[in-house]
Amino acid sequence: LAGEPILARPASLGYRLRKRVARNRLATAAIALAMSLLGLGLWFAFAPGTLAIESTPAGAEVWVEGKRVGRTPYAGRWIPGQRTLELRLDDYETEKDFPVVESGGETRVVRTLRHETGRLTLTSEPSEVGLELTRSDGRVLKVAAPATDQLIETGTWRVRATARNHFPRELTLEIRPGQGHRRHVTLNALTIWSQWAGGP
Repeated sequence: LAGEPILARPASLGYRLRKRVARNRLATAAIALAMSLLGLGLWFAFAPGTLAIESTPAGAEVWVEGKRVGRTPYAGRWIPGQRTLELRLDDYETEKDFPVVESGGETRVVRTLRHETGRLTLTSEPSEVGLELTRSDGRVLKVAAPATDQLIETGTWRVRATARNHFPRELTLEIRPGQGHRRHVTLNALTIWSQWAGGP
């Protein structure tokens, strides 16, 4: 070395690791395999799953974990685990559920929403009157008066009241959820018309 000084320094971390791997190839390969399997297991355990939701009628608001995420029909990706679900639609009872989202799979929720109801008490003159109720969506319901605390689905109803030997009458009812409604229906007797027309 021609009498020149030699500069020595400690081995770097990378050099030491390479030496250790070279001396323990089998153990290093086993550790690498174990880490790969662990990572793969964690992926399958926490891979997002699909939450698919349908309702009858469609168009209900979908709330997951207290946040509005869309309307039915709905499909979204969620981290695995139990979720708090609410379906909300005007004039219908809120539907609550607690679906469990499966990792990498699909969780389907299908619900038929129940219409909200109010209570209707009817009295009439004459004492027996038939009522045909038609809601704005076309639903038809028949009720006989008198009636007490009759459960009626919410909404606006067009009512046609009829009784034998009486003129029919039409009116409108607005039924609100959870409330009681009282209505008295009076029909005019046909004898008034008969007398005016010169009948017996």
